[in-house]
Amino acid sequence: MSRSQYLVVLAAVLGCAVLTTPAHPYTRALLASLKESQPGSRPRAIPGNVPGLGGLPPGCAFSPRCPNRFEPCERLPRLTAVSSGHVARCFLYPGSGQ
Repeated sequence: MSRSQYLVVLAAVLGCAVLTTPAHPYTRALLASLKESQPGSRPRAIPGNVPGLGGLPPGCAFSPRCPNRFEPCERLPRLTAVSSGHVARCFLYPGSGQ
């Protein structure tokens, strides 16, 4: 079973919106890297450098590597419902504190 097939089965079993309709740019990039990789190969890397836990940027920890980054990302957004039972902490969604 390929990684992408495994994710689809896992999402169906768990009913996880985070796997079937990822909202946060980091989750989308992470799942895309798995889906695009070939069986037996390493997943495609997300561009940029992973910050150390002692040197996280202010606001969203993914903002330096995020393709959707904009000024508000320098602050920490509120956890926001993006659909029923699905939340994300991202300024791309209304109600996040922008």
